[in-house]
Amino acid sequence: MLKISSNEKTASQLETFVLCILFIALAEVILPPFSQLRPKAIAGLDKTLGSAVAQIGIYLFFILVLRNRFRDFFKNLTLLIRDPCLLFILVLTLLSALWSRSPSFTFKGSLVIVGTSLYAVHIAKHYSIARMTAILRFLCAVILIVGAIFCIVLPSFSVNEKGWQGIMSFPIRTGTFAALGIVLWLAHLISTRNQKSLSLGIIAIFLIVLVRSNSAQALLTLIALLGIFITQYLFKKLQAKQATVASVIFLAIGLCLFFVIESHTRGIFEALGKDTTLSGRTDFWPTVIATLNH
Repeated sequence: MLKISSNEKTASQLETFVLCILFIALAEVILPPFSQLRPKAIAGLDKTLGSAVAQIGIYLFFILVLRNRFRDFFKNLTLLIRDPCLLFILVLTLLSALWSRSPSFTFKGSLVIVGTSLYAVHIAKHYSIARMTAILRFLCAVILIVGAIFCIVLPSFSVNEKGWQGIMSFPIRTGTFAALGIVLWLAHLISTRNQKSLSLGIIAIFLIVLVRSNSAQALLTLIALLGIFITQYLFKKLQAKQATVASVIFLAIGLCLFFVIESHTRGIFEALGKDTTLSGRTDFWPTVIATLNH
């Protein structure tokens, strides 16, 4: 353990491995051991004390093994000062237990959110955007391709009445993850001359998974992410004057789309198989809140 901690290359590789495990757990993969390592499971109502201690113990073990990689942890947290909005949200999250009707449960959940966020800040300091993108791209491919195989080979486990969920907790999450993967691999396809066929093949698989997940939210997410990606890509390629003209054009197109969508909202939602509440939950929440108040 001492050798691992002192060897910078080995420690970096192990840290990347631990980061991948954490990302898979955060993606809510339902296969063990990832489902047991999911941070928010610590705050679950069904979490026993022994299970919580064991999970926290695993986290502490990896921190101990990688202690040299955590030497600058508190120093990296100074990045929060540069983002007062994020700092305010984290403080508000911790204080939310004060007005909660279940303060102990809320406080445990708040600690999980804050702890995960602080670790994310630490990782952001250690990893470049290019490396983080490569890791996320690889993990999207692994999770979704394995999930697609499960849907074909073991549909009783990985397909529910809504659509494909693969090895994730719900089809909406699978579809949204596929939308993210499509944009990441599209960016990789455009930015590199190698592995064109591999990138196209993976994008095709992701599109199939997104469609079979039967998630309107995933489709809207894909459209939004593609819009952001295309806009960013074009502006990076344009000169200052061209970027100004493009901004005016995009603004005009955006306003036109807004008025079209505003005028045909119900028809668009019906075409997606949804009502205007997306989930129907807003119809019964007032009744639930009124019942709780009494």
